[in-house]
Amino acid sequence: MARTAREWIRVIERNRPEKIAADKPQKSPEENGALPPDFERNAAPLRAARSGYIQAVDYESLVETARRAGGVLRLEKGVGDFVARGETWALGWPANRWQDGDLARSVALGNHRNPTQDVLYPLQQLVEIALVALSPGVNVQFTAQTCIDWIGVGLGEAARRDEEKTLFFDENHDLRLQIRAVSFGDLCDHAFDAIRQSGAGNGATVVRLLQTLEKLSACVENEAQREILRRHARQIGEAARAQNPTREDEAEFEAHLRKMESFKSLD
Repeated sequence: MARTAREWIRVIERNRPEKIAADKPQKSPEENGALPPDFERNAAPLRAARSGYIQAVDYESLVETARRAGGVLRLEKGVGDFVARGETWALGWPANRWQDGDLARSVALGNHRNPTQDVLYPLQQLVEIALVALSPGVNVQFTAQTCIDWIGVGLGEAARRDEEKTLFFDENHDLRLQIRAVSFGDLCDHAFDAIRQSGAGNGATVVRLLQTLEKLSACVENEAQREILRRHARQIGEAARAQNPTREDEAEFEAHLRKMESFKSLD
């Protein structure tokens, strides 16, 4: 579990915005920070030539491809997604400047997911281990709690990175590529939703989830992140109360929830 968590942290570090492509800011948001107004109407669907998982994307190569075409790309699929042969994985504007094979050299497909750029993959492995540990036929609480601890460590690292980069520009500061990014909220949803649903009736698991959220709330960098954590804490509390916990367990749940609500923004 620790090895998987450390791999996840390495993936987060490798995929910081400043590392996945050179930073070429636009002239102004009004001029270059949005897709062309007729993008939806005049963009061509670009389809995958074969099936597989998107394992890695060379964003700078895609920017250069779009620059040579004098157009803009929007990726409809992200790293970790499965694409079937013939499925649309991007839109290219304007339509008459793009062909299906234009993305092939910049997007690596494979039979399996891997953690090169896939920030969700190691997290989902940790969640899966926790769910197996919580299943009635196994019921190994310590393993589930260890997974939750390491999930908290990874989310702490994710909270400290810059906002996900979704727009990429060429040397002339013109928009060339828009991608789908995994946000801090996305990571939290994948981290907590399934474990909450599976472990709501287990008092020890609920407490560990709330403790983890409480620790994260004390160190996250902005109020928007803290509100995401509060939302998950409320959902966990509601799910746990629906399982008719003991009076003592419920009192402990409420104490953690009150403490989370009391945290003030560090902004």
